[in-house]
Amino acid sequence: MRTVLILVLSGEDPKPHRLGIDSAPMPVMPLWADMQIDPNALPLLKGDAGAEAHGKELYTKLTGHVGVKRILDDLAGRAEVAPIYLQTGSAYSELVCWEALNRDGTFLTLGRWPISRIAREVNSEPRIQAYTFDGTLRFMAVLSAYGVSAEEEWKGLKEAVNQARSEGLPVKLCVVLGEEELLAKAAGEGVGYDDEVKPLEGNGFDLLRQIEQFRPQIIHFFCHGRSEVRDHFLELAKIRDRKGELGRGSVQLRSELLRDSPVMKQVSVDSS
Repeated sequence: MRTVLILVLSGEDPKPHRLGIDSAPMPVMPLWADMQIDPNALPLLKGDAGAEAHGKELYTKLTGHVGVKRILDDLAGRAEVAPIYLQTGSAYSELVCWEALNRDGTFLTLGRWPISRIAREVNSEPRIQAYTFDGTLRFMAVLSAYGVSAEEEWKGLKEAVNQARSEGLPVKLCVVLGEEELLAKAAGEGVGYDDEVKPLEGNGFDLLRQIEQFRPQIIHFFCHGRSEVRDHFLELAKIRDRKGELGRGSVQLRSELLRDSPVMKQVSVDSS
């Protein structure tokens, strides 16, 4: 059973929130507790050490809720994958990089605890009827989260594609990376003779143009998500961003660009 946590504002000031448990693999009490969220007070997502400190502080805040602590302690002792979903109830809480959540030096989203955000239903298109796929699956992965290596993502992606091909499914792969060493490694290892491995370059418009040119059926993002007033976007880091002083990725792919793209209306999107 999945774990769903809810964050809602509890006052006029943007920092006080209520952290609640919507569903969990066990009965726990209490369901609600107060939680202070101030993205500006969290460690900067600068380098591996900064991302780890950021994630550890978030873990400390979450486990200040007795019920949430019991859930996470229980999940830590299980062998199966245990996804955690966060429904953020304010733009302020959406500014926090929950995907960096870190327990004892381990980024949970890279292990057995994939972390996802639940978007507001108003942004969702009506579900379409399922159909049988026939042909070559065009799969695109954009892997570049500032402060976090995508090496494990690449390893898992390569294994999944190889398995799919061994079982008879033709796959055309395009991978866009923002890490210099991983780019060289992925280009050297490869997966298929006609697959594409390329660096993340330009801006959000350039990335969207790449996506539209490749025309994937499935696209996977490994990146950070950010939210400002009336503005939501994916944040990705180029190779030079990791060497600069900005402290974050410089490529911003805004939600309205994805929403309004004719190609994206036919794509299944996954992120972590």
